[in-house]
Amino acid sequence: MSEIELFLRNVVVLFAVAFAVRLVVDWAGQLSYTGLLVAVGLGISITDVPLGIRLSSDVILVGFVPAIVFDGALGISIRDMTEDIVPILLLTVVGLPIAIGLLAAVGTLGWGFPPLIAVLFATIVLPTDPAAVLSVFEEQDVATDLSVMVEGESLLNDGVAIAIFSTVLTTHQASATPQQAFAQLTTPSGLATVGITVLVVGGGGVLFGLLVGTIGHAVERRLTDRSGVVLLTVIVAYGGFLVAEELLGVSGVLAVVGAGLVMVPHESSRGGIDAQETFVEYSWEFTAFLASTLLYLLIGSQVEPSQFLRYWHLVVGAAVLVVAVRGLTVYPLVAVSNRVSSSPVTRSWQHLMVWGGFHTVVPVALALSLPPAFPYRDEIQATVFGVAIFGTVIQGLLMPAVIRTIGVGSE
Repeated sequence: MSEIELFLRNVVVLFAVAFAVRLVVDWAGQLSYTGLLVAVGLGISITDVPLGIRLSSDVILVGFVPAIVFDGALGISIRDMTEDIVPILLLTVVGLPIAIGLLAAVGTLGWGFPPLIAVLFATIVLPTDPAAVLSVFEEQDVATDLSVMVEGESLLNDGVAIAIFSTVLTTHQASATPQQAFAQLTTPSGLATVGITVLVVGGGGVLFGLLVGTIGHAVERRLTDRSGVVLLTVIVAYGGFLVAEELLGVSGVLAVVGAGLVMVPHESSRGGIDAQETFVEYSWEFTAFLASTLLYLLIGSQVEPSQFLRYWHLVVGAAVLVVAVRGLTVYPLVAVSNRVSSSPVTRSWQHLMVWGGFHTVVPVALALSLPPAFPYRDEIQATVFGVAIFGTVIQGLLMPAVIRTIGVGSE
């Protein structure tokens, strides 16, 4: 059997497993598809069944993430996101650095990580993943406004976290010791450098993405072949990502977000959403569904049980702490937002924002990108995989019950 045939066989096996999981979810009615996928993947890892496919940071960030992010951006109306921009920006620009600081403090004081390693660990593990929780929201008919807020925050959160991670990791690699790198970062000039770098990388990515999306939309309006439009969006999403990352040195993820927001508007000047735009959105929804299905199965299957057990105390502690830190940032910052926003976020919605903060795809990709000789690499990777498992399996499977308990479903 040739390599391509072997690869295709492995992919078909994964989709067959996913199909079985989908049947169980449909039959049970109150289970999370993504949570069960990861649980089944974990079972595959424990039983040591070979899948023949290994995840890497590049496979996730370059192969899968642009499709998932572009689909998410296409599903958000700029008008709706603008209405929620105050809490989204507060949680991203203010909340994420605060959360990193809180979790890094615990990593240093409680687990003995050097300060810089603790900051990197917190930056890796905290990016949220909307795909898993939004699938549950759709199944439980949660209000669209909440979905927009959760997805909008997560899309920006991921891009900013990747920019912070890259900046801190570069500083570490350019320094003789982690202590020297941390001392350099925590000076006023060091903090200013990090802030400016994140602003340039993140803001530049968004602006470039908006430019690419606007050009793409102008071309799209002159096309009558909807299949051609889908091909155009692939060029915009992946081409924009690669140009942003490789040529411009700005955030590819945020470039994809910006492009997706303007590429296919939700209300065209031709009167509502036409059939061509609907076809494009459905095509990307299907692509993102397949990508997410493979990702969650593979993430579960590539947990190393021995590493998981060796660092179980870190895994359990981090899994609890990321939820606690999420609450410590969401509740006060949303309270501030409610004072100035025209669309206050209810307390029940805040509960879901805290419990639905899954930390899966981007954290796993960043953890896998650490160099082999990086200090505490095994501990970080085991803990990040553990938090990902906890979020998608425990939080994910309990999410339908949480939604029913606080009464925000079927809105």
